[in-house]
Amino acid sequence: MEDKLPNETMAVPLHLSGPEYELYKRNLSTYSSIVVGPGLGLRPDGKQLIEELLMNYAGPLVIDADALNLIAEHKLFEHLMRRKHATVLTPHPGEMARLLGIPKDQVRDDPAKAVMQAVKMTHATVLLKGAATLIGSTEDVLYLNHYPNDGMATAGSGDVLAGMIGGLLGQKVDPFQGTLLGVYLHSLAGDLAAQTFGHRSMTAPDIIENISHAFKDIKAAPEPSVPVEGRARLR
Repeated sequence: MEDKLPNETMAVPLHLSGPEYELYKRNLSTYSSIVVGPGLGLRPDGKQLIEELLMNYAGPLVIDADALNLIAEHKLFEHLMRRKHATVLTPHPGEMARLLGIPKDQVRDDPAKAVMQAVKMTHATVLLKGAATLIGSTEDVLYLNHYPNDGMATAGSGDVLAGMIGGLLGQKVDPFQGTLLGVYLHSLAGDLAAQTFGHRSMTAPDIIENISHAFKDIKAAPEPSVPVEGRARLR
């Protein structure tokens, strides 16, 4: 089957050895933000890729999917702690359990504790995906976004969220505020998609199709409409 990509898609071959490797490292500085993990897989050179990004990329980095699993598997937490640039982790409960080295049930029983523990381990903004999304900051602030829509569990929805956050951070938005805004816009776009296609049949591309409508909705609102249901400063 022939692969089909949108016209605006840009692809860059990735080489982690030879002369192409040095070119790759030099080109890192040209990216306004990077999202790593979706579609990566647990490839043999994945550890090297993540290490290069953590140590050499001087821009906002959103880490999702198998990039999180590679960090957990190879214990790359020191690289995260030393990183001086914006970093956002977007695990689901299973990935969070692997990062923390605890059973998934512990994450589900006390998700707020898991988020703040991950923040301390990584010195990053941490977003725990789920029916209710929790976002923890390095300033010990925890936000809850609860926007019920079981259609958001569709395959690829998390990849869309990571890309939206990466896009906002690439526009110089504060990493924590950009993560909060990304979560809300993603939820709103998903709600608009569900209204059109229904919870059972909506797909990740349907969410993407509604991102522009979500932006229009918040721009038209007379006051900020982000429904923050919970906010806590932890001591």
